Amino acid sequence: MKYPLIVLVLLLGDCCETAPDAPQSLCSAGPYLAVQVEIDGQEELRLYRDGHHFATVVSQDGTFNLRTHPSDHPDGWGTSIYLMPHLAGAILSGATMEVTCSETGMSLLATGVVSLGDGGAYGLWDIGLDLVFDPDAPEVHGAGTLEVTLDGPLDVATGDLTLARIASNYLQDVPLLGGGVGDTGDMSHVVVTGDDFAFTWIPDEEPAHFPTDTTTNLTLDVAGTTNSVDTAAQGYAPINEAPKPTVTLTLTSAPPAPVLTFGGWYALDKAQDFWEDNVGVLPLIRAPHPGSDLMFEVELSSTP
Repeated sequence: MKYPLIVLVLLLGDCCETAPDAPQSLCSAGPYLAVQVEIDGQEELRLYRDGHHFATVVSQDGTFNLRTHPSDHPDGWGTSIYLMPHLAGAILSGATMEVTCSETGMSLLATGVVSLGDGGAYGLWDIGLDLVFDPDAPEVHGAGTLEVTLDGPLDVATGDLTLARIASNYLQDVPLLGGGVGDTGDMSHVVVTGDDFAFTWIPDEEPAHFPTDTTTNLTLDVAGTTNSVDTAAQGYAPINEAPKPTVTLTLTSAPPAPVLTFGGWYALDKAQDFWEDNVGVLPLIRAPHPGSDLMFEVELSSTP
């Protein structure tokens, strides 16, 4: 049985925080179901397999933000993947998406502009991503293709091109559940692997890390951890200790060309803010770069 494409313009909010309005089913097939819900006047796209809510696409003002939930823990949400090419300092917006369901998984097709500044654009992008959830592993797995068409080359004026942003939370010197003070958050470190290099980035040890190594294949493995911050001791409402997922993103240039490089930043002024995405993990193309038509194979996974 075939299911029609359902077009969803993403004006989505933060997931899983307040009770949603009645969900609207967008598509279903076999064990898979996609529903749209509204929370505080904004929308979320929630993806299920056999009743397990394994991923959500959320947005603020039209971003394409994929959050994964491979575990059964109700608070096991964490790191976000913004699959939106943009230039440095841009306000992300303007994404639209189609979703289809099949017996074997979900297909997402997202399109948007290469965000430039506040509301500007320097080209177009689209990504097709097939998502599946393996409950036995458990693992959320995605594979697809990202295409970017820039309005011109990358130069001093445009700066570097960020192909995606993995956003997470790392907390330094905060009170911990069970006593004491230490580091916690949604992630602990990032293992970065290229064609001929591999290293580990720990946010508080090098808050801004932008090496010059380039590669045809770049894997960013953002290691999840158990978030044990004692928010009550910080003067906020208490939250539960929760294991956060590990998220791995791999980009491969097609045709193969060593254009990919890593960037990582950590906002030290937000190092004790449990609600902030104070870590950015970035696959980049450095300026100057003469090409305007870019294509990448994309693979992602998320495990507890």
